[in-house]
Amino acid sequence: MLLCPVRTRIAKPGDDLAELIHEALGKLQLEVGDGDVLALASKIVSYAQGLVVKLSDVKPSKEARNLAKKHALESEFAELVLLEAG
Repeated sequence: MLLCPVRTRIAKPGDDLAELIHEALGKLQLEVGDGDVLALASKIVSYAQGLVVKLSDVKPSKEARNLAKKHALESEFAELVLLEAG
């Protein structure tokens, strides 16, 4: 097995992940073949999908503040967890 870390440029909302990866692989002169596995960090996927939020822009609810206190979290982060859990 061969493990090759591949660095891409920072993804922006709307970026085509396949193209980003293709560009990065080309710079390293690597090709993906049948049976190869690519593992991506969730961060690059979030960036490309425009799912990045500044915690300073989040207004925590009372429920989020209670959750944050109970689990030693930032209240803004707890608010995002509650929003995602829907």
